[in-house]
Formats: sequence, C-alpha cells, structure tokens
Amino acid sequence: MRPSYLLVEKISTSLFAGGEVSPRLILHLEDGRRFYLENVSYDIFVSIRRNLEEEGLDEERDMITDVIESVPEFITALSRSLKHVLIDDFNPDKGVYSATVEFVNGKFSTKRKMIPSHAIYLAILAGKPVYVSVQLVDEQERLYRIFEELSRLEDKEDFEK
Repeated sequence: MRPSYLLVEKISTSLFAGGEVSPRLILHLEDGRRFYLENVSYDIFVSIRRNLEEEGLDEERDMITDVIESVPEFITALSRSLKHVLIDDFNPDKGVYSATVEFVNGKFSTKRKMIPSHAIYLAILAGKPVYVSVQLVDEQERLYRIFEELSRLEDKEDFEK
C-alpha cells in the first residue's frame, strides 16, 4: 500500500509553545489540520520566518542561510532540481521527524533524508511543495490528545492538594 500525503498549504511560525520559548513551525494542511515541528533550529526558524515575510527577529550576525540566500545561482539551481519535500518518518527512540527531499536532474533522481525544517527552508527558497504523511499527522494528533489529558489530570491533582 502506498503512503498517503497531505499538501502543506501554508506555513507559519511561533516562538512560544506551552509558555516556554521554543521555535515552532506550524504546517497548515490541505484537509484543515495542522502539523507541528517543535524545537526548530534557531537559524532555520529565523530564515523561514523572514522568507514568509512574518515579523522579523533582529539578528545582527549573518547565518549560513544568509550566505545561501546571497548566491542567486544556488537558488536557481535548487529551483531547477528540487522536486518536493515529503515529511515521512518519525524515529520514536530519538523523538525526531525526518523528511525525504527528492532532487531531479534530467533522467536522474536522488533522494536525501533531511531534518524537516531544513528541507522546508530549501522548499521555500525553491518554491516547491511540501507534503506530510497522513499517518504522521494522525499519530501526532493522538499524541497531543494524550499530552492534553495528562496535563488536565496534573492540573486537577494540583487543585485538589
């Protein structure tokens, strides 16, 4: 059976989650659901936020993404070869997601496993689509419901003390 994917229609960012500072990407999916990527690398977070034209974060130092974006030939080549990004795997032992990025050059195609936020950054630069596995979305929703229930139980226990 072939895995099913949902198109990411919009990407937004948040610097706070659960009252703590935590760079987060929010992927708005074609079926109306959301998929969250937590603890995103700060430099990638800032660059994605800037490329989405959201409110900027002041950073007086250049980051590797600034160097990448200053080379138009790189972005042109990336746009020609990057086909799409598939967020398609979760490693429960490490608690991390992975993305498969497909590059096409003529008759040749190669796939690379990447950190999802890094892959999304490249897709944004290249203007290419991002997809998320339906199975991962379903699993994340189930996990978040469990966390919410545990949080409610903890709040109730704290109140009853």
